Amino acid sequence: MPALPIIAAVAAVAGTGVSAYSAVAAGDNARATANYNAQVEQNAAQDAEQRGAIAAAEHDQQTRQLIARQNATMSASGVDTSSGSPLDILTGTAGMGKLDSLRILNNAQRTADGLQAQSGLDLFKGGAAQTAGYFGAGGSILGGLGGSITGYYGTRNAMAQDSSD
Repeated sequence: MPALPIIAAVAAVAGTGVSAYSAVAAGDNARATANYNAQVEQNAAQDAEQRGAIAAAEHDQQTRQLIARQNATMSASGVDTSSGSPLDILTGTAGMGKLDSLRILNNAQRTADGLQAQSGLDLFKGGAAQTAGYFGAGGSILGGLGGSITGYYGTRNAMAQDSSD
């Protein structure tokens, strides 16, 4: 019956190897997934910034068109738009338009910042998962070796006791 303990030891070592490989593969896959997610979030952040810039530029154009209409309407009525209340109206329109454009840009930047922060968190989590996979593999190897050694000596002692009987 000495072949049975050897087969059991080989099976334990093989099982340990599979368990260790699985732990490393799971960690590597988690990191790859996290890296992919991080890249998607970086792309979305860049898109948010670009969309914000486009929306702000469009709003600036609309504000300029509104000021031009206001100026044309007042001038057609014979109002001098270079001073007083008419100038205040045109200046107020320009100021409010610029404030709205800045809000558009700010909102886009805050969205981008949130996406970039999530991207960084995903990268961190991926690295942690990969490290956990390596530690899991190490634990599997040590546990498997410990079990194999215990099994070997247990079988050896049992065989020694059988032969002395």
